[in-house]
Amino acid sequence: LLLLVGLIAKGAHQVGLAVGAAPEIGVAGTAEGRILEAPRGTGGFGYDPVFWSEELGAAFGEASREAKAGVSHRARAVAALLEALRG
Repeated sequence: LLLLVGLIAKGAHQVGLAVGAAPEIGVAGTAEGRILEAPRGTGGFGYDPVFWSEELGAAFGEASREAKAGVSHRARAVAALLEALRG
């Protein structure tokens, strides 16, 4: 968190990448939000407690696994990969 000093209250986004080997496909998913001044919640891992999701109106650390799955960068990357593979 100390590395984020000066970035507080500025826009942020998390990016997840998913890659398919055959055929070669690369896609990305993003979650928009901002960095909080202090952690909120105990759920998730990594930056989840300090990442405020505009869509959820909560920190990822406060959100349920189900709620976060609907807007997370990883979930969106996997959904985009599945869509690309379906053609």
